[in-house]
Amino acid sequence: MKGDSLVSLINKRTDEAPVREFLTELREEPSIRPDWVMTRIRYIFLGVGVVVVESAAARVVVALYLHAPGALSAAGYTGELPCGLDFSFTREQVRERMATPPYTGYLGPIPFDGWLQGGCMIRVAYTADGRISFIALLPWHEKSLPRPRQPEHAALEAKRDAVPESRPGRLPPGVGIRGGRTVIH
Repeated sequence: MKGDSLVSLINKRTDEAPVREFLTELREEPSIRPDWVMTRIRYIFLGVGVVVVESAAARVVVALYLHAPGALSAAGYTGELPCGLDFSFTREQVRERMATPPYTGYLGPIPFDGWLQGGCMIRVAYTADGRISFIALLPWHEKSLPRPRQPEHAALEAKRDAVPESRPGRLPPGVGIRGGRTVIH
């Protein structure tokens, strides 16, 4: 399947022809991991570096993860990537190809950039050395997106990321320690 057509799989029913075609091309039986709390089912194609996430209720693809070699499996995803990307690209090369990302941030310790394309979020996550770790194709939901970084937020982010000042605290009047435990616990 062509890399740019992978975006069209998001929000398609898993029994529709394009989704079935993509899954058949993987030539592997997935490991199935239901997450009933999130009402999602993960189909993990470990040998080919692909994870497909399906909504259990709607039976549509809600995420597609394409992992670089060594990230999820030794081989990784070897098919064509969206937007002409390549797993050998650095973050700078991705940004040259895709333009300045409107969304950027961290997923835990993993840095990412995100772009909207065709009703889909293309999220590129990077390794510690700045190479592509995985590409996630996700439905675009405005509420779930991180806000674009604004220049006026730079001072707040710098303050938040600064090392906190440490000094001894005081208990409020009337709050004491009883038996080694505070009244509030």
